[in-house]
Amino acid sequence: MKILKKILRYLGILLIIVLVGIISYFYWMSQIPSDTSLLKSINNENHSFTLLRNSYEGITYRYVVSENFDDEKPTIILVHGSIGSITSFKEYTYSLSDSEFNLLILDRPNYGNDFNENYEQSISFEALLVNNLSEQYWSTQENIILGYSYGGPIALFAHALRPHDSVILVSPAIDPDNEVVPPPIYFYKWSLTRPLVPKVWVEASKEKLGHVEDLKQYIDLWKSIQGNIIHIHGNNDPIVPYENVQFLQSRIPENSYTHILIDEGGHGILWSEYKKILELIKEQLA
Repeated sequence: MKILKKILRYLGILLIIVLVGIISYFYWMSQIPSDTSLLKSINNENHSFTLLRNSYEGITYRYVVSENFDDEKPTIILVHGSIGSITSFKEYTYSLSDSEFNLLILDRPNYGNDFNENYEQSISFEALLVNNLSEQYWSTQENIILGYSYGGPIALFAHALRPHDSVILVSPAIDPDNEVVPPPIYFYKWSLTRPLVPKVWVEASKEKLGHVEDLKQYIDLWKSIQGNIIHIHGNNDPIVPYENVQFLQSRIPENSYTHILIDEGGHGILWSEYKKILELIKEQLA
């Protein structure tokens, strides 16, 4: 009996150590880089950036833009998912030369180090915010908007409000009937564990839980979409199921919609298939 109690005590201590380790790692992975460390991580021999802040309807956020911005070069605006940040596109900053393209990347509200206490996420508001920013950097040549995951419907709605030359959707979470709530969201839902959730994950949880009702508002809007819409999706995506492809195919006019299948691709194709996505971006600008 004493031996059993001793074993249980050691197991309890071990469990506590493991939980502390997981929580510590979770917080470490959720750290938002400072302005200095952000620029250090994305500035390179192919592309240098200026970091600035913008405010739209009282909501402040940071963004980076090509240091040598030239409105006679094509502009590519990149919209990250949930959770995500400017650094979600780090590989792209190293691969798209500023001698050929302008890059414009923002931290979506409350995903950077500017926190807006009363901000309530919505696709329509963020699409307006994205367009407000992109209008300041609109190219006289070509303008491409790329949205990943939750950034997909934001990019598509931004295009509906102001047409871009091309819209690239990477694993867009756009079908309200096929929304998956990842298990980590329950740490936010449970009152006992909510205080342990980092701010950026609180924002992601709130966003995800309201996503279905938000998406339902735009079902009919997608039917009126025109232009060059390219949808890249993996058929092994557990976070944003492949059914999102059928959803968009049945709504966006056929002459405006192109689907590119990533066979066995998961939700991380933004990174695992970034060379293919880069090739596609360059094809649109050829």
